Amino acid sequence: MRWEYKVSNAPTTPRELQHVLDVDGSEEWELVSTTPVASRLLLLFKRPIEYIQPTEELVTEEAPLMQTEEQILEEQVVTEQIEESIND
Repeated sequence: MRWEYKVSNAPTTPRELQHVLDVDGSEEWELVSTTPVASRLLLLFKRPIEYIQPTEELVTEEAPLMQTEEQILEEQVVTEQIEESIND
């Protein structure tokens, strides 16, 4: 299974946090970690990326099924942000 990730700043009040968790949960985001960074708290969410079986017409030698360069770079940025927040 493949995942997509989202990192956001935690709200400052329990009521706001509840709202963020409710909204993100309704969009299938699962809170998997919290990380303190300086004077704030980061929330790390993940959710599965739905895989759609391509039709034969979409699979060609010119367009193989794999991540685009943009997707790879986005994942690297999120990974670096998480690593930086852990190391701070």
